[in-house]
Amino acid sequence: MRSQPWRPQRYATTAVGFLAALLAFILLDAPMVQRLEAPTLDWRFQLRGPIAPGPDVVLILIDEPSLEALGGWPPSRFDLARAVERLAAAEARLIVFDLLFATSSNSDEEGRADAALAAAIAEAGNVTLGYAFTFGPEMLTRLEDSNRPPDGTALQRYRRSPQAISPLPHANGTLLPPRSFSGAAASLGHMSVLLAPDGALRSEATVVAFEGTLYPSLTLQAARQFHRLPRSELTADVGQSISLGDRRLAVDSRMRLPVNFYGPAGSFPSYSLFALLNGAVPEAALRDKAVIVGSTAAAAVPVFVTPYDPALPSVAYTATVLDNLLLGRSLVRPEWLRGLDILAAGLGAALAYGAARRLHPLAVPLALLVPGTLWTALAYLAFVQWHYWLALAVPLSLMALAAGFGALMRSQAEQRRREAVARERQNLSRYFSPAVAERLAAKSEPYSLTGTQSATVVFIDIVGFTGICEALPSERTIELLRGFHSRVERAVFGHGGTLDKYLGDGALAVFGVPDPLPGEAACALAAAAELQTSIAAWSDELVAEGLPRLKTAIGIHHGPVIVGDIGGESRFEFTVLGDSVNVASRLEGLTRQLQVSIIASETTIQRAREQAGTAGGNIPLGFHRHGDVTLRGRETPLSVWVWRPAEESRVATRRAAV
Repeated sequence: MRSQPWRPQRYATTAVGFLAALLAFILLDAPMVQRLEAPTLDWRFQLRGPIAPGPDVVLILIDEPSLEALGGWPPSRFDLARAVERLAAAEARLIVFDLLFATSSNSDEEGRADAALAAAIAEAGNVTLGYAFTFGPEMLTRLEDSNRPPDGTALQRYRRSPQAISPLPHANGTLLPPRSFSGAAASLGHMSVLLAPDGALRSEATVVAFEGTLYPSLTLQAARQFHRLPRSELTADVGQSISLGDRRLAVDSRMRLPVNFYGPAGSFPSYSLFALLNGAVPEAALRDKAVIVGSTAAAAVPVFVTPYDPALPSVAYTATVLDNLLLGRSLVRPEWLRGLDILAAGLGAALAYGAARRLHPLAVPLALLVPGTLWTALAYLAFVQWHYWLALAVPLSLMALAAGFGALMRSQAEQRRREAVARERQNLSRYFSPAVAERLAAKSEPYSLTGTQSATVVFIDIVGFTGICEALPSERTIELLRGFHSRVERAVFGHGGTLDKYLGDGALAVFGVPDPLPGEAACALAAAAELQTSIAAWSDELVAEGLPRLKTAIGIHHGPVIVGDIGGESRFEFTVLGDSVNVASRLEGLTRQLQVSIIASETTIQRAREQAGTAGGNIPLGFHRHGDVTLRGRETPLSVWVWRPAEESRVATRRAAV
């Protein structure tokens, strides 16, 4: 049964986890969220540091020294033809041009150069060329047969649905190499790239839709050629994966393949075009390699922002993607990994919320630190070991929100608890002195009945108040009662007593409960005398206002009482019980007969004298021994003392002397 109070909090924790998972499901693919996620991937690259590429890719660079030696940009296609011939002679397994041959010859000399390059490409038989798609709201080229990619360029086999095709990048035009080049090449692939919203390049656009057909990228075609796979072995499950023979590559809904970058430019073995043409490149360095020919000349090459390099040349990017494909190093983000991200967001948020609800406010950051650190460490480990790209931005953000929400709920709960304690103390302060109220408020269990306990009981009543009420309006009567009650509280609490209850125009107070009070009998006598003095002064004010004078009767007795909570299952009342309470009540009633304002039992006076060495242990002025009296309902006489104001006491003394 103890766990029942925690059930609402457990339900709240579960609800927070479910809501976080739902939000993750909705937000993971949102463009704004992707903008936040991208830097976390860059952070993982930078923390891991550069790694060595595989042994299969070599670069032939058209660099600044080569252009200076060969006559500037663009390089002569005669020189490119010679480069193809030398690479073929060195038995390169694959030759890839990371150059866009988008213009045809305009002179006889250029025509002969184009023919020489086309012949070299055809002779080599292993050259892959690139072309580009154009994107935009309007058609940039007229779609005639000469503007469509050649036959054999598109994917032969792919599975698709209208829902899967829609997210793909759709082109509306092409920039193609001359027909003589494309006809001679072993394969062609598009070189179009899709930049992230922040302008960085992080994923390969494996497939582009054009005129209802899907076209693979240059790197996919090059990887197929390297493995000597027929066109039918390059297939796609649109929105799910790309397959190269038996190797399946998971992609996102836009057919993007995250790139596993190795480092800045210069990570791959490279040689200048001029060195190749001069025979300065050893054939062993080229044999059975995938050789990519591209430019690093600052004025003639596109560059991309990547995690390691703010200006990575296109040829280095192409080499990185091709090496990813050849070695199976591409980053992996399949659909089931997205489900893991959602699960992590839900569980992490639930843990963060639950911890924040229980932790001290200063320790709330731990509520986020623990699940956040665990998920971040797992994401980094998965990235380094298995090339998995787990989301960080959404799960960590939701964990942070859940921790903050949990801290807010805890703060509100604490505030409600403090308010409840304040109300309890305020309620207790109506009956107990401040010190006793503070101690009782700190108790978590009801103050159960404890048997008998020594205490001094005080009964207080307004004499003839019923008749006074008959002559006054109800509002004025209430004001009188409130004035009376406030003076009772000040007198009782001022001397450490407990106000058991109000009895209409009376009250029951007790001194020495719930905790023993040093000098409780003397404190009760002092409180009674102070109350009578206060009531007398107040009555003078009332008479001046035309109201009747109030007189108060008080009975005091010291003896054993039973202290504790009484009541049913839901409502308790703190009170005192026993014969001592009855005696005090009878003494209060006896004041009318003896025409005095306070009557205290001999037992009370003796107790006060015994406590004379304690704080407040004395008998206030105005108390005089009266003698024995017989109380209603009791056979044994009881010795009592009476109290009169100082002036009345002097009159009584003179009368006794006469």
